[in-house]
Amino acid sequence: MLHCFFLFVEIVCQTPYGPPNRYLTGPFPTSITTGDFNNDGKLDLAVDNTISLLFSRGDGTFNSQATYPVGSLPISITAGDFNGDSKLDLAVVNYDDNNIGMLLGNGDGTFQNQQTYSAGVHPISITAGDFNSDSKLDLAVVNYHDSTISVLLGNGDGTFHSQTTYTADYYPSSIISGDFNHDMKLDLAVVNYADSNIGVLLGNGDGTFQSQTTYSVGIGPRSIVADDFNKDKRLDLAVTNLNDNNVSILLGNGDGTFQRQTTYFAGLGPRSIVVGDFNNDTKLDLVVADNEDLYASVAIYNNIYNISVLLGNGDGTFQNPIVSSTGNSPMSITTGDFNNDIKLDLAVANRDDNTISVIFGKGDGTFQNQTAYSTGSGPASITASDFNKDNKLDLAVTNGGDNTIRRVTWQWRWHVPKANKLFSWCLSSIYHSR
Repeated sequence: MLHCFFLFVEIVCQTPYGPPNRYLTGPFPTSITTGDFNNDGKLDLAVDNTISLLFSRGDGTFNSQATYPVGSLPISITAGDFNGDSKLDLAVVNYDDNNIGMLLGNGDGTFQNQQTYSAGVHPISITAGDFNSDSKLDLAVVNYHDSTISVLLGNGDGTFHSQTTYTADYYPSSIISGDFNHDMKLDLAVVNYADSNIGVLLGNGDGTFQSQTTYSVGIGPRSIVADDFNKDKRLDLAVTNLNDNNVSILLGNGDGTFQRQTTYFAGLGPRSIVVGDFNNDTKLDLVVADNEDLYASVAIYNNIYNISVLLGNGDGTFQNPIVSSTGNSPMSITTGDFNNDIKLDLAVANRDDNTISVIFGKGDGTFQNQTAYSTGSGPASITASDFNKDNKLDLAVTNGGDNTIRRVTWQWRWHVPKANKLFSWCLSSIYHSR
């Protein structure tokens, strides 16, 4: 006999937001990024599964997406100039293919076919930086199912050396880079999901890294960002804890070590996180994409989808969250000034709606109504850059579940403490602003 329990939770919060405006993507968009991909000076969007590019019009709206096929189950994306031609390229993590796809940009918002490089088993998150101090961008990827980190050194022409691997803890889910010990060498910070900690690997400056030192965070940590939250010129860390419904703040000591966590409520099911000054007070704030849609072991089902804004006090502490609704299953979030009003805006990949939401900031820590744009199926990751050199931020999105246009099919089984989640989605769509 199956016993079903229904949990009803009333949350009282500030909601200075209106209903969403949406842009269609492919099915199940899960990640999103921004950049000026066509060099027109306007921020565009890129979403994963296939890759969807949305080109900015410069007024906060976006042209219809252009899509590019990638590997199976694209789950994470980043932008950078990997071949030194002053044109933005894309690096995509193909989860089911166990590789990284590199799409070199032509500078007009179009991209060449992907070239792939082997990673570990089920790579899930990617970061780019110059790890060996040769002025060429390198890549670091965490591999979910073999609990390793792959480092691929760049040749400066858009190609990469074979991976070197480092040990992480159980089920690493996110990775970032930064100089945590002030030695002018890039270090790595990794979220170890199943062990509820983060690992910090100090860089040697030659492309190699020391063994990780771990720091405890909440249960089910999912995503991480680094910045100076207390204005002491030392990098700090913020980590979303999916199962604890909070954010861990670990203040940096400047020598590569970190203080014990302080936690702040961040909505239900916090996943992706971005940092920025959203209320123009010169103090860094946090915005978290909340996606509480997990089936727990006692058959409780929640489907609460929000973004939570935690305004910073400038001393490393944060205020209670301001909460607003988003599309279904927000998976990834990025920030940039999409309408050129000198106020930070947000772009969110909504997996179950197959859309991205663009949300304009008012400059006081609150936001206007969403505008939604279609992507491919199951958008999972998003990034922003100027891909077509028009001085407008564009967006690139990976679409993890697009089984039609891109002909990519897959099933992703994701281990979650206290829950088992079954997903299915594809790679990216690209949107340019007008």
